Amino acid sequence: MNGSPGREDRTSLRSADGSTRVGFRAGEWRGHPRATAVRIEAGTPAADLLLRELPGWLVVTDDTLAAPLADAGAEVQRRAHRYGRDLAVQPPDPGWPHPALPAPLRLRPAAEV
Repeated sequence: MNGSPGREDRTSLRSADGSTRVGFRAGEWRGHPRATAVRIEAGTPAADLLLRELPGWLVVTDDTLAAPLADAGAEVQRRAHRYGRDLAVQPPDPGWPHPALPAPLRLRPAAEV
């Protein structure tokens, strides 16, 4: 493995013949080593390689790698931390800017407070 945890260095896991199989940014999060921006060489069994070479690391990735990691025994920490909403498909309630509030509560512009 190249690079070191603690900085956001680009790091590679290599096979026995020296070819790169998995690349990622090595860093740290809350005192734990973390791999982000994971890139996988086509045909690489990345889940097994990551679990073998990075035991105890947090791996931030999308479902294409997260599902095989979970299937191979990795512990899922968080499913998502970003959410989206298509307002054309699911528009907000028209009354959202002026919700009904119980007395004595009322909305005031922040500039008035």
